[in-house]
Amino acid sequence: MGRPEGLAPAGEVSQRQLTSNPPERSLFWAAISPDGKYLAYTDTNGLYLRLLDTGETHSVSLPVRFGVNSTFAWFPDNTRLLVAGSFADQVDRAWIVSVFGGAPRKLRNAVSWASVSPDGRRIAFIGLNRDGHPRELWVMDASGEDPHRIVAFDEGNSLQQVWWSPDGSRIAYMRSRQDSSGRPRRTIEACDLEGTHFTDIIENTSDTDDFYWLPDGRIIFALENKTGDSALWEVAVDPRTGMRTSEPKRIIHWPRAAFMGLSATADGKKLLVLQGTSQYDIYLGEFDSKSVRLKTTRQFTSDERDDIPAAWTRDGKGLLFISDRSGSYDIYRQAVQGSGLQAIVAGPTDEYEPRFSPDGSWLFYWAGSFPDSAPKRLMRMPALGGGSEFVLTGGTNAAFRCPSYLEPPAF
Repeated sequence: MGRPEGLAPAGEVSQRQLTSNPPERSLFWAAISPDGKYLAYTDTNGLYLRLLDTGETHSVSLPVRFGVNSTFAWFPDNTRLLVAGSFADQVDRAWIVSVFGGAPRKLRNAVSWASVSPDGRRIAFIGLNRDGHPRELWVMDASGEDPHRIVAFDEGNSLQQVWWSPDGSRIAYMRSRQDSSGRPRRTIEACDLEGTHFTDIIENTSDTDDFYWLPDGRIIFALENKTGDSALWEVAVDPRTGMRTSEPKRIIHWPRAAFMGLSATADGKKLLVLQGTSQYDIYLGEFDSKSVRLKTTRQFTSDERDDIPAAWTRDGKGLLFISDRSGSYDIYRQAVQGSGLQAIVAGPTDEYEPRFSPDGSWLFYWAGSFPDSAPKRLMRMPALGGGSEFVLTGGTNAAFRCPSYLEPPAF
């Protein structure tokens, strides 16, 4: 988890790492207190409060254990958290939790995300409709009284986040849907507290991961590209109208990392972000047919890039996999014992999903942009080596399979 500080101007950002959890204790969510003194975060063991100056950390009691999709936001008084989302019992609800003790207070059910207004008097939240989908925007008093729905979106829409404008007059939210071609689209939009006067702030992208509305009027948002790199961007927005007043500008770039969990101090000088990294590695294990489980597993690849298993060689002594260790995704072969790494297909584009033909004489694969591209090309090459040939062009959701072979020829 990192905390870029001094966000103005862009390009002059300092960073300070606050936590470094091992994979088995990954962080679910985190938020910095408005006064910048405390960090609240959740991992697989529960909710914790950390004093940033000293690192002193205490656990905070919850009515039930957090689920992976639970989030929270601070009240302006720096003593309470508004907790929302699914818990371990799979029920979505909203609670007020004191970080210094006291019994948590339940506000209502069917809440997937919630945030507190700048003056601490109101709560905006994403409500679930009758089918359990997050498609409604609601506002209520901070006590849980006077809840009223302001927007209900049609089927096919989904809401992920909601934040208040600095003056408390508008609400910004993230909406996901598919366009007329079936491609995923995600926009950051805003409306007033009556559910009218809608504005599009960030339009028509499927790569927006998170956003936050800063006290100075800027919206900070995270974008992830197809290579797994993420960047934080800023755009100026008029809080009164919800209209964008500048073009988006990149603040900072982090390779092979994802941003989420944005929150900021009340003065807007410190921004908290969760920096998550993911890497695919391959493990092999002996299959026990009696217990139907793997035993004596071992790591097969150990580089710092993505390695994804694809197919066994015909004799079962080697494995085909794809890896981006050379920049783009290419197809490799390696013996089961870990020796003899060989690039089978490599090029400037991505090559992936290798499959042998039923007689074992050809190796088929996709060429394009992994994981999804439109169009992508189905290629084939002789299994014993040689040049590749074009077969056909496929769309984004195109897939192919080859029937099982009868006799395993040498590879």
